[in-house]
Amino acid sequence: MRKAWLYLLLTAGTIGLGLVSRTSIGLSFCGPWLGDFLYALMVFWFYSFLFPNQKLLRRLFAALLFCYFIEAFQLYKAPWILEIRSKRLGALIFGSGFSWADIFAYTFAVILGSLADGLWLSKSLKRLGGHKT
Repeated sequence: MRKAWLYLLLTAGTIGLGLVSRTSIGLSFCGPWLGDFLYALMVFWFYSFLFPNQKLLRRLFAALLFCYFIEAFQLYKAPWILEIRSKRLGALIFGSGFSWADIFAYTFAVILGSLADGLWLSKSLKRLGGHKT
């Protein structure tokens, strides 16, 4: 249970960083793909919160597939989804335009999150008496 709550905390922290990265005082010095990187990392942490006992590789692929689907869905230009994307929250969730660079950012973020989970997070929780991965 402790592991799931840690994933939720990581999800919330990543959302916070993502929102800050979209402001004028944000983290723009990190490049234009920081928001996409943080979005994918947030998806990985949130999926891990929902399914904390799934194998790491399965969580990695599930998060990547979700992010890839959202990116591919941006090619769909029906009026109803364009209306949703025209709002700030809709654009944050569904994006606004397909980009191969976003696919790269998603892949890098989820792999990095998985490495952090596998090399640090899971081992730290095991030492504290948390659940197995």
